[in-house]
Amino acid sequence: MISVDRHLDDLDPITQSVYRYIQDYWGRYGEAPSHREIAAACYIAKGTVSASLKRLCQAKLIRVIRNRPRGIRLVDTSR
Repeated sequence: MISVDRHLDDLDPITQSVYRYIQDYWGRYGEAPSHREIAAACYIAKGTVSASLKRLCQAKLIRVIRNRPRGIRLVDTSR
């Protein structure tokens, strides 16, 4: 996971927190958290969640499937 850490270092602390929460949630529940759950867990507004998800997509750490509940997918960066 060295490459993930390298990508995360380039992102702001809030976006890093969002990514780590998504990873943890996937590990615990086997599915993605909702935007509302991310906002509550990271103590941020839903608009900030959207901006962070966009940055994570641009960094190729996640993929978001639009119009699908819990449509966040972690991207395999081990390749």
